[in-house]
Amino acid sequence: EYAAARAGYQTALQARLNTTWRTYAATRLALLEAATDPNAAVAYLDATRTWQLFPAVPFSAALLPPAAEVTQQATQLRAILTANPADRLQLLGQLYTEQGRYDLALDTFAQIPPESPHIVSARAYMAYLQWRSNPEQENLNSLEALVLAYPNQPAAQTLLAVAQLGEAGLHATEPSTRTLALLPPDRPDTALAWALWYIQQRDYLQASLQYQEALRTARPSQVGRYALQAARFYLESSYEICTDGLPAAETAVRAMPNTADAWTVLAAVRYQCSEFAAAIEAAEQARTLAQQAGVQRADATFYLGAALAYMGDAAAARPLLIEAADLAPASIWRERAELLLADLDE
Repeated sequence: EYAAARAGYQTALQARLNTTWRTYAATRLALLEAATDPNAAVAYLDATRTWQLFPAVPFSAALLPPAAEVTQQATQLRAILTANPADRLQLLGQLYTEQGRYDLALDTFAQIPPESPHIVSARAYMAYLQWRSNPEQENLNSLEALVLAYPNQPAAQTLLAVAQLGEAGLHATEPSTRTLALLPPDRPDTALAWALWYIQQRDYLQASLQYQEALRTARPSQVGRYALQAARFYLESSYEICTDGLPAAETAVRAMPNTADAWTVLAAVRYQCSEFAAAIEAAEQARTLAQQAGVQRADATFYLGAALAYMGDAAAARPLLIEAADLAPASIWRERAELLLADLDE
């Protein structure tokens, strides 16, 4: 798939696209090349400085990612590629991890030589990513061994705490507050680890405060990811969903405007807060983004149909609810859709 992505981005660079779109494509190409050919990656980024400016064509203007966001991503990647060569692979692996590109992250961390000062951190990330990529089959023994062998290594401690708290919903050993207290302060991943621990204790107030702390300490490039996790917490727990969950979901969309997950969560939160017209807009955007990626989303389709139903437009709601049920026949979306369809038929 990466070969196809490279070809697509290279084709995009030959077109008379708006500069923001071309910078976006160049940055994605640079990300794909960064671990194996950093010079080529830098060349892609350097080319953005000399491009002729073209306006956005009408049909694509609404889809343009925010120019500031694209520029920030390119600047961040350039800083990593031009950093001390001894640090470059570690920083790049962490960037891939933040973006959810686990296979690229694993390949990058594997290139770090044994004599590197980053080798323990790299091994910790690799152990975590191997578990994260296949939590049903992998265990945390390697990561636990690293924490025991290197008790002052913050990356290993943080990754183990997050893994144990089970973002994937697995039943792992619960870390003690003593373990969490050893994590470095003023870091979003530390706040996230505490938030997950408080959720297990059903202390949603403290969990909420920790999610807010994660957002406070996150770098600009991380805000969207942490905001989305926070919004999901408020949505799933129903705790302060409209007072805190709605702002978190809106922050996620602002930071990641081309991410269908963010728009779907925003649609769900708006729906739960009875903001049905706004929920329709968010659900439609989620469906559009998903369809552009060749995906049909039952959740976004359900929220679109449900919001239309509550707005009194049964004719428009019914086919969407049927579609949601058909897209996920063995899921909660089918159950919810069928309940609403039954109400419409009464």
